[in-house]
Amino acid sequence: MCGGGTGGIVAGGRKGGALSYAFFSVSFVVLAVAMTLWIDLRFRGLSPSGLRAGGLRLLAAVVVAQVAVPVMARVVAPLPNAVESWTTVGAGFAAMVFLMLAVLWMLRLAQGLMGGMLR
Repeated sequence: MCGGGTGGIVAGGRKGGALSYAFFSVSFVVLAVAMTLWIDLRFRGLSPSGLRAGGLRLLAAVVVAQVAVPVMARVVAPLPNAVESWTTVGAGFAAMVFLMLAVLWMLRLAQGLMGGMLR
């Protein structure tokens, strides 16, 4: 568990207390990057073959991040605080990974279009 003073180890190796915002934020981003790279390496077939497909995936990722996550947060608002918080964090994590994947794919497509100019 993270916090609550129940004796759990948190950032810095000290016992008790709450998880710091900085540690959580850095961990969140590092884990999202790791998940993005793992998905990209494990599921090569998901990568778009052209700019149109890549652009559509990028657009879908932006829509998910800007529309679906806030709507989902309103849907789970009546639930208890812990459930609401973790559901929102989970949806935000999934949206962030999807957005990072779409950007990674677009960068690869752009690099492919430039051909040998960067080498």
